[in-house]
Amino acid sequence: MTMTGKLKTRNGQLYVLYTYNEFAEPFRQRIWWRVLEVHRNGYHAVDPAPEDEVTYQRGGRWRGNRYTVVTGDGNREAALVERERVPPPPSRGKELRWNDGRWERLLRTGWVAAGEGDEPTAAPRRRSGKTARQLSDEIEQATGIKVQG
Repeated sequence: MTMTGKLKTRNGQLYVLYTYNEFAEPFRQRIWWRVLEVHRNGYHAVDPAPEDEVTYQRGGRWRGNRYTVVTGDGNREAALVERERVPPPPSRGKELRWNDGRWERLLRTGWVAAGEGDEPTAAPRRRSGKTARQLSDEIEQATGIKVQG
């Protein structure tokens, strides 16, 4: 599995941020390694910038677009490790579980990815194109009972 991180600025310093979800529990880890060196590769090399994506090579080296950043010798501890809970999505009456680093919802077809609780929710859909007055009239016709509304 390839480790991919993002360059971020924190306290005026450049860091590699690697984020992953734990498999067994609904937690996300954010691991910060401080960039110690930058090696530019070849002609037309670019400087690393925040939000650039970098891929871990080995020995504390992360490869970006025409540069490599070094965060140590590969045995260096991270500068900071943050662990945060991943909130469950709305259950909508369905069973939820945390499985292999994601929330899943049980449907008739089986377990499917369910997203996360902090994602914006879509606007509720209208179930019918009928107005409240039209529905009241239909209820009155079907049952003979006048609906107050």
